[in-house]
Amino acid sequence: MNPSKAVALLIALIGLVSACSSASSSESDPDSEPAAGPVRDGPDDENEIPCAPRAVLQKTCQQCHARPTKNDAPFPLVRRSDILRRGRNGSTIAQLVIAQLESHAMPLAPVTMEAAARETLLSWVRAGAPGVTAMTCTETKANQESPIVDDVLH
Repeated sequence: MNPSKAVALLIALIGLVSACSSASSSESDPDSEPAAGPVRDGPDDENEIPCAPRAVLQKTCQQCHARPTKNDAPFPLVRRSDILRRGRNGSTIAQLVIAQLESHAMPLAPVTMEAAARETLLSWVRAGAPGVTAMTCTETKANQESPIVDDVLH
């Protein structure tokens, strides 16, 4: 392994350890709060995620990061508020998602993620995970938002 990849992997692992410990405590931490303005935390909060990134989350991330979590995932990635949650260390789950996706540390095998799906999710999270009016997504809506989602869904 070349030294720059080793350093990037080490940084990603350190970020994962610190974020996971704060993320798991933030779920029960009454002082933790969404990072970006008012975010409604409720059943429709999931429906505020635009269809294209929601399709990626559902197909890939929620194999482990569901509600309840599976395979020892430290937090869910189901609702918009899950992604915007700020832990005790001040970082957000969104920052962790970006770091893990950019370093290709996530998803863990055997789950895979196509490059187009990775970019769809990264673009949305980098933009601050903006919400939309609560809506029900269909494959057609996801494809209209982002033509690359067709590859994600099939």
